[in-house]
Amino acid sequence: MTTIPLSKNYHKEQYQKFLDVLRQARLDSNLTQSQVAKLLGRSQDWVSRCETGEHRVDLVELSAFSEAYGKPISYFLSALKKGSKQ
Repeated sequence: MTTIPLSKNYHKEQYQKFLDVLRQARLDSNLTQSQVAKLLGRSQDWVSRCETGEHRVDLVELSAFSEAYGKPISYFLSALKKGSKQ
């Protein structure tokens, strides 16, 4: 079995689209980063790092964001589809 090494830029464009959708969902919910942080039991800095891509959001965290914003997880994942223009 051959392993293909992934560069740091692998899926960079798609992940940026995901980050845009994540931030827009917060704005659409009329919540500040501080308010989201309080809902999730995290710091405002952590929410900011999630939105800028400094912290890679995992599935458990995505589920928490999904619940906080009242959006299905599929809403966020739709940004990952090739050709998506969220």
